[in-house]
Amino acid sequence: MSELIVSCFGDKYRASQVIHDLRRMNPTFVADLDNAVALLWDEEGNMRVQQSIDPTSATGAAWSSLWGAFISVAFLVPYTEGMPAAASALVMSASSPASSKAAVETLRLSPTWWIDEFHIPDDYLRDVGAMVQPGGSAVIVAAMANKPQVLIKQLRQQGGTVMHLALTDDQVKQLHIALTALSAP
Repeated sequence: MSELIVSCFGDKYRASQVIHDLRRMNPTFVADLDNAVALLWDEEGNMRVQQSIDPTSATGAAWSSLWGAFISVAFLVPYTEGMPAAASALVMSASSPASSKAAVETLRLSPTWWIDEFHIPDDYLRDVGAMVQPGGSAVIVAAMANKPQVLIKQLRQQGGTVMHLALTDDQVKQLHIALTALSAP
């Protein structure tokens, strides 16, 4: 089982501290936390993303692109149901290099990949966007390597308000396809 997890905190510095603490407390979380980001939103409305990802590696750059698109669609880009997007015309396919290349370009250009290809529910995006407020922070992680329920419990014990979405096999496959395509030279 895999989960898309967003854990919000009332303090703008708490999310990055929680990632650090969880890495030290439980080495089994490291594989998932290696791809996590901490989103900080100050009182003036400025957002900052702190990555535990190595953006110089191909996989790290791929995760950076995915999280950038997620943050854009959940927090920065107004979205209304039925909004047209270039991504909706593309089908990502691991077996078709031309299709994958087009999908990569669409993903880099459009944060709506999460909606059009990944099929994240509108209400999840709306609730996540409403949950993180100026002066707060959030941990955003795709828990796929270990038991996500244990990570969710730990995030709650750290004082976070947690929203999670159980990922279907198709969604996990879409993430892997996107990561593979984004990591390709």
